Amino acid sequence: SEMTARSHHAAARLTNGDVLLAGGVDATGAPVFLGDCARFLLGTPTPITSGVAEGRQRYDYNWAPAASLAFGEVSAEHRLTPLHGTLADSALLTGGRDSASTARTLHTAQLYTAGTDTWADVPNGTLDSRYGHVAIRVEDSAGDDVVYLVGGLVDAVTARATVQRLRSTAGGTIDAVLTETEG
Repeated sequence: SEMTARSHHAAARLTNGDVLLAGGVDATGAPVFLGDCARFLLGTPTPITSGVAEGRQRYDYNWAPAASLAFGEVSAEHRLTPLHGTLADSALLTGGRDSASTARTLHTAQLYTAGTDTWADVPNGTLDSRYGHVAIRVEDSAGDDVVYLVGGLVDAVTARATVQRLRSTAGGTIDAVLTETEG
Protein backbone atom coordinates (compact mmCIF):
# COMPACT_ATOMS: atom_id res chain seq x y z
CA SER A 1 0.00 0.00 0.00
CA GLU A 2 1.10 3.59 -0.48
CA MET A 3 1.42 6.41 2.03
CA THR A 4 -0.26 9.81 1.78
CA ALA A 5 2.05 12.34 0.12
CA ARG A 6 3.32 14.65 2.89
CA SER A 7 5.85 17.25 3.96
CA HIS A 8 7.01 18.56 7.37
CA HIS A 9 6.76 15.02 8.78
CA ALA A 10 9.32 13.14 10.82
CA ALA A 11 10.98 9.78 10.24
CA ALA A 12 13.03 7.43 12.42
CA ARG A 13 14.70 4.10 11.70
CA LEU A 14 13.72 1.64 14.41
CA THR A 15 16.12 -1.01 15.68
CA ASN A 16 14.05 -3.70 13.88
CA GLY A 17 14.97 -2.01 10.54
CA ASP A 18 11.56 -0.47 9.79
CA VAL A 19 11.33 3.27 9.17
CA LEU A 20 8.46 5.00 10.98
CA LEU A 21 6.96 8.13 9.40
CA ALA A 22 4.72 10.30 11.59
CA GLY A 23 2.46 13.30 11.04
CA GLY A 24 3.19 16.09 8.63
CA VAL A 25 1.21 18.18 6.17
CA ASP A 26 -0.78 16.68 3.28
CA ALA A 27 1.24 17.65 0.20
CA THR A 28 -1.52 17.01 -2.36
CA GLY A 29 -3.40 20.31 -2.02
CA ALA A 30 -4.56 22.64 0.75
CA PRO A 31 -2.39 22.34 3.87
CA VAL A 32 -4.08 19.70 6.04
CA PHE A 33 -2.11 18.43 9.03
CA LEU A 34 -1.94 14.63 9.26
CA GLY A 35 -2.19 12.46 12.36
CA ASP A 36 -1.66 9.22 10.49
CA CYS A 37 1.56 7.26 10.44
CA ALA A 38 3.14 4.61 8.24
CA ARG A 39 6.02 2.16 8.35
CA PHE A 40 8.42 1.67 5.47
CA LEU A 41 9.36 -2.01 5.48
CA LEU A 42 12.65 -2.69 3.75
CA GLY A 43 12.98 -6.22 2.37
CA THR A 44 15.98 -8.45 1.94
CA PRO A 45 18.48 -7.27 -0.69
CA THR A 46 19.02 -9.36 -3.81
CA PRO A 47 22.01 -8.93 -6.11
CA ILE A 48 21.53 -7.45 -9.58
CA THR A 49 23.29 -9.80 -11.98
CA SER A 50 23.12 -7.97 -15.32
CA GLY A 51 22.92 -4.55 -16.92
CA VAL A 52 24.41 -1.23 -15.82
CA ALA A 53 23.53 -1.89 -12.17
CA GLU A 54 25.26 -5.28 -12.11
CA GLY A 55 26.96 -5.94 -8.79
CA ARG A 56 24.63 -3.66 -6.85
CA GLN A 57 21.84 -4.65 -4.48
CA ARG A 58 18.12 -4.33 -5.12
CA TYR A 59 15.79 -3.88 -2.15
CA ASP A 60 12.12 -4.73 -2.18
CA TYR A 61 9.97 -2.53 0.03
CA ASN A 62 6.41 -2.02 1.12
CA TRP A 63 4.41 0.59 3.01
CA ALA A 64 2.40 -0.60 5.99
CA PRO A 65 -0.06 1.45 8.00
CA ALA A 66 0.94 2.26 11.58
CA ALA A 67 -1.20 3.45 14.48
CA SER A 68 -2.24 7.11 14.34
CA LEU A 69 -0.82 9.58 16.85
CA ALA A 70 -2.29 9.17 20.36
CA PHE A 71 -3.35 12.72 21.07
CA GLY A 72 -6.21 14.43 19.26
CA GLU A 73 -3.89 17.03 17.80
CA VAL A 74 -2.09 16.32 14.58
CA SER A 75 1.46 17.39 14.23
CA ALA A 76 4.00 18.88 11.87
CA GLU A 77 7.55 20.16 12.41
CA HIS A 78 7.99 17.77 15.36
CA ARG A 79 10.91 15.43 16.06
CA LEU A 80 10.85 11.63 16.06
CA THR A 81 13.78 10.04 17.87
CA PRO A 82 14.50 6.29 17.65
CA LEU A 83 15.24 4.60 20.98
CA HIS A 84 17.72 1.74 21.36
CA GLY A 85 18.29 0.95 25.03
CA THR A 86 15.56 -0.37 27.32
CA LEU A 87 12.94 0.81 24.81
CA ALA A 88 14.38 -0.78 21.64
CA ASP A 89 12.01 -0.73 18.62
CA SER A 90 10.37 2.42 19.96
CA ALA A 91 10.45 6.09 19.00
CA LEU A 92 9.81 9.29 20.93
CA LEU A 93 7.84 12.08 19.22
CA THR A 94 8.25 15.55 20.74
CA GLY A 95 6.81 19.01 20.08
CA GLY A 96 5.44 20.20 16.76
CA ARG A 97 2.51 22.33 15.64
CA ASP A 98 -1.13 21.26 15.63
CA SER A 99 -2.82 22.70 12.53
CA ALA A 100 -2.42 25.04 9.62
CA SER A 101 -5.22 27.29 10.91
CA THR A 102 -4.07 27.83 14.52
CA ALA A 103 -0.41 26.79 14.27
CA ARG A 104 -0.44 26.19 18.03
CA THR A 105 2.92 24.97 19.30
CA LEU A 106 2.69 21.65 21.16
CA HIS A 107 4.27 20.70 24.49
CA THR A 108 3.47 17.01 24.15
CA ALA A 109 5.52 13.86 23.87
CA GLN A 110 4.40 10.44 22.67
CA LEU A 111 6.06 7.04 22.67
CA TYR A 112 5.57 4.65 19.73
CA THR A 113 6.13 0.93 20.38
CA ALA A 114 6.57 -1.15 17.20
CA GLY A 115 5.81 -4.51 18.83
CA THR A 116 2.27 -3.42 19.74
CA ASP A 117 1.89 -0.72 17.05
CA THR A 118 0.71 1.78 19.68
CA TRP A 119 1.32 5.38 20.70
CA ALA A 120 1.12 6.43 24.35
CA ASP A 121 1.24 9.88 25.89
CA VAL A 122 4.36 10.57 27.93
CA PRO A 123 3.84 12.41 31.22
CA ASN A 124 5.36 15.75 30.32
CA GLY A 125 5.37 17.73 33.55
CA THR A 126 6.91 21.01 32.46
CA LEU A 127 7.84 20.07 28.89
CA ASP A 128 8.26 23.30 26.94
CA SER A 129 6.21 23.80 23.80
CA ARG A 130 8.51 23.84 20.77
CA TYR A 131 8.80 23.00 17.09
CA GLY A 132 11.75 22.93 14.72
CA HIS A 133 13.96 21.82 17.62
CA VAL A 134 16.76 19.27 17.77
CA ALA A 135 16.33 15.97 19.63
CA ILE A 136 19.55 14.16 20.55
CA ARG A 137 19.56 10.57 21.87
CA VAL A 138 22.36 9.17 23.99
CA GLU A 139 22.59 6.03 26.09
CA ASP A 140 23.53 6.34 29.76
CA SER A 141 25.70 3.87 31.70
CA ALA A 142 22.61 1.83 32.73
CA GLY A 143 21.60 1.32 29.07
CA ASP A 144 18.68 3.73 29.31
CA ASP A 145 17.93 6.18 26.50
CA VAL A 146 18.31 9.87 27.34
CA VAL A 147 16.82 12.36 24.88
CA TYR A 148 17.79 16.03 24.98
CA LEU A 149 15.43 18.56 23.37
CA VAL A 150 17.41 21.61 22.30
CA GLY A 151 16.16 25.01 21.14
CA GLY A 152 13.42 25.31 18.56
CA LEU A 153 10.69 27.88 18.10
CA VAL A 154 7.80 28.96 20.31
CA ASP A 155 6.18 30.83 17.40
CA ALA A 156 7.27 32.35 14.10
CA VAL A 157 9.47 34.99 15.80
CA THR A 158 10.43 33.61 19.23
CA ALA A 159 13.22 31.07 19.64
CA ARG A 160 13.39 28.69 22.60
CA ALA A 161 16.62 28.94 24.66
CA THR A 162 16.21 25.80 26.76
CA VAL A 163 17.51 22.26 26.89
CA GLN A 164 15.26 19.59 28.39
CA ARG A 165 16.02 15.96 29.17
CA LEU A 166 13.74 12.92 29.07
CA ARG A 167 14.98 9.48 30.15
CA SER A 168 13.71 5.94 29.61
CA THR A 169 13.36 3.70 32.63
CA ALA A 170 13.98 0.00 33.19
CA GLY A 171 10.19 -0.46 33.36
CA GLY A 172 9.91 0.55 29.69
CA THR A 173 8.51 4.05 30.19
CA ILE A 174 9.76 7.60 29.71
CA ASP A 175 10.24 9.80 32.76
CA ALA A 176 8.75 13.26 32.73
CA VAL A 177 11.21 16.08 32.12
CA LEU A 178 14.07 15.65 34.58
CA THR A 179 15.99 18.88 34.07
CA GLU A 180 15.64 22.16 32.29
CA THR A 181 18.46 24.58 31.65
CA GLU A 182 18.18 28.16 30.49
CA GLY A 183 20.85 28.92 27.93
